[in-house]
Amino acid sequence: MISVRPALDKSGSFFYTFIVMYTKKKEMVRKTVVILAVVVMIFLLIKGYYTCPVRFLFGYKCPFCGICRAVMSAFKGDMKSAFYYHPLWPVIVPVFILEILDGLKVIRIPKKVNDIGLCIGAVAMIVCYIVRIMTDTLV
Repeated sequence: MISVRPALDKSGSFFYTFIVMYTKKKEMVRKTVVILAVVVMIFLLIKGYYTCPVRFLFGYKCPFCGICRAVMSAFKGDMKSAFYYHPLWPVIVPVFILEILDGLKVIRIPKKVNDIGLCIGAVAMIVCYIVRIMTDTLV
């Protein structure tokens, strides 16, 4: 029996070419948005305009409250203030940077390692948040 459906040729198909171009464009747009968001956040941090969105919207301090101030204190060399603002900042900042690089596909973190690391980090953040609430040291 003769087939009347044309075979999809990956090299010459208009639709295949369109999908590949669309996927590449979508990936480029995603990378650009992530890079711009990080640049804007760093600019706002340096200028002192950034405030916690959770605290701004709901009036409650979130588990990440103090991270930005801790990082800024660390950049200034004031480690005592950095740990006062958030004790987990030396763990959170590298994880944040690695996740951005993995999202941009600059590096590749295996899924299992990524999942385990994020779970451990989430548990550490929750425990730290509870301790900070109970000792009234949220800043």
